[in-house]
Formats: sequence, structure tokens, C-alpha cells
Amino acid sequence: MSADSRGIGARAWAAFRLPLATFIAIHVIGVIGFQYISEGKATILDSIYMVFITVASIGYGEIVDLANSPGGRVFNMFIAFAGIANIAYMMSKLTVFIVEGQFDQVLRRRKMQDRIEHMSGHYIVCGVGRVGSNVAHELIVTERPFVAVEDAAEAVAVFRERHPDALALHGDSSDDEMLERAGVKRAAGVFAITGDDGKNLLITLAVKHLNPKARVVARCHEVRNIEKLKRVGADAIVSPDFTG
Repeated sequence: MSADSRGIGARAWAAFRLPLATFIAIHVIGVIGFQYISEGKATILDSIYMVFITVASIGYGEIVDLANSPGGRVFNMFIAFAGIANIAYMMSKLTVFIVEGQFDQVLRRRKMQDRIEHMSGHYIVCGVGRVGSNVAHELIVTERPFVAVEDAAEAVAVFRERHPDALALHGDSSDDEMLERAGVKRAAGVFAITGDDGKNLLITLAVKHLNPKARVVARCHEVRNIEKLKRVGADAIVSPDFTG
């Protein structure tokens, strides 16, 4: 389970434990009360059904007869008021939970973007798979600032869990706008190390167009693509398959 998932689970438990406990308590009290009012004639299921239709305001016929029981009617009104109020409270908590979650994500992205905009002479790691994660680790160990860009949401989540303080953007690393968000015009170098030679070629081309001074290290699987990467401006090419 990722750190984000654990955080969401903790927030959900903190937000809904009280209304859920109240919801259960209302049903337990309601079942006991309707059992008492019916003098044991109603089954447990009948009592649960009575509580449910009362709290849900469905208005079906009464299984437990309250016509000759003023106390029973008062009790039923109490269950209805408490149940409906609790459901309204739960809905308000759910709304706040969703809105706060979206707000937290927007705030986190904004803070991350502010940090990136103040960076200069940093590196951009395009692709945070097996190779990209190792490159990022080396950059962290050598205390070199970097921004990671990855188009797979799951890979970004795994990367953030491993490196919670690292800057990681979710998006297409071959897109000019995404590279600009990563600060490519102020970057010292870019690692085009996705698992796709075609994408690495596009990243190299885009980087050299946006910042010709940036050094580009490209990953290449097929040997026949090495010359293409050189032609579009790759300063260094790494081919793990060829090396192996």
C-alpha cells in the first residue's frame, strides 16, 4: 500500500468513525426498542426493517404496530430524528472529505511547481522505471537537484513512496509544455531514459529545441536507433541491451 493510500485511509477513519459508530448505535437502540414495544412478537429482522424504513424516511407500512402505543410513536420519532440527522451529518462529512482531498492535491501540486520554478542548473529525469529510479538515486546521493517526469500514474506513486521529498510530475515527458513545467529552459541536463526509443528521440528533440545548451543523455534499446538519436542532438547514448 502506498503512502498516499495510507494517508487517505487514515483521513477517512478520522472523518467517519464517529458518524458510523452513531449510525450503528441508532440501529442497535432501535432494534431493542421495537422488540420491547412489540412485546417480543416482532422478529429481529422486523425490528431492523422498522429502523431502516424510519431512518431512510421510506414510509412503508409498519410491521411493528404503533397505533395503540403512544410511547412507541414517540420512540419512533426519536429514531427518525436521530437517524436522519446522522445521515445528513455523514453526507456533510463526505462532502468535506472530497473537497479537502482535491484541495490538498491542488495545494501539493502548486507547492511543487513553485519549488521547480525556483530551480536552476538542475536535471530532469524523463522516465522513473528501473533505470530512471537508479539515476534518481544517484542524483540524490550526490545531492544534485532534479525533477522526475513520468506518464504512468502508478510509476509516479511508487517513485514518490520511495523518494517522498523528490519532485515528480505526472505527464508526457515528450510534451513541450510538460518539459517547460519541469524547468527545461533552466536545466543543466536531461535524462531521456524511458523504455521507448521513439519517445526518447522525441524528448531529445524537444529538449534541444527548448534549451540547446542542456546536455541530453538518451537511453536506446535498438542499436539501429543510435544514429537517429545522435542526429537529433543527444550528447550521450546509453544502450543497456547493446552493452549486455
